[in-house]
Amino acid sequence: MAVRVAEAPWRAGHGRNPLRGRLSRRLLVWFLVLSLAPLFVSNTVGYVRSQGIVERLVQRYVSVIAEVEARHIRDQVQRHVLGLQAIAAGNEFLAAGAVRLSGGAAGPMGVVADRAALERHLSRKLGELRVFDVLYLQSVAGRVLAATAPLDSQLVAAWAPGLVPPAFQRLRPAARVEAPRFRLTAPVLGRAGKTVAFLVGVVGPGRLPVFLEVPERLGGALEGAIVDENG
Repeated sequence: MAVRVAEAPWRAGHGRNPLRGRLSRRLLVWFLVLSLAPLFVSNTVGYVRSQGIVERLVQRYVSVIAEVEARHIRDQVQRHVLGLQAIAAGNEFLAAGAVRLSGGAAGPMGVVADRAALERHLSRKLGELRVFDVLYLQSVAGRVLAATAPLDSQLVAAWAPGLVPPAFQRLRPAARVEAPRFRLTAPVLGRAGKTVAFLVGVVGPGRLPVFLEVPERLGGALEGAIVDENG
């Protein structure tokens, strides 16, 4: 005789209860939200902090590189100023030529120190220095006495009588897009240490790489540029 066991009603409908299924899914979603939300927040905060740290490190690195390049440029300018001063200091030939061409008594040295001889002397010095576009000798009154090339009015230094021109000066460009040029000046001393003229060198855009000698890739992957107030 077969015995049939009747299944309890609550067990028969257990797997098909829609309310229980929706409740389970909601619990799972809330469990994931509550579990992942702190992780998301912590990762976001960590990313923001890491980004700030990296930005500060990059800014500090760029500042250090900029300071190194600025110090290098100052040293280069000082080196070329000293080089020009070394030519002018104790140069009796330049001093005698300046006095002669200014209308003064230059003594025995002034006999041979005419304009042509002065320009040949300046041309030799220009080849030795290799950083200037032009060298010229200017009287204390502001008149050009000799030059290695024709000069335009912008290149000629102008100053009030009795004032000493700056050793290094940037020439103001006539136009906004004009490349920068620089002027270096050294006094030429005559008898008793009196300034009788100024030896002036002009650096144009073509000579700037030689004049500055900025090392390539000083900042590794960073590329730098030297700009004026116009950018």
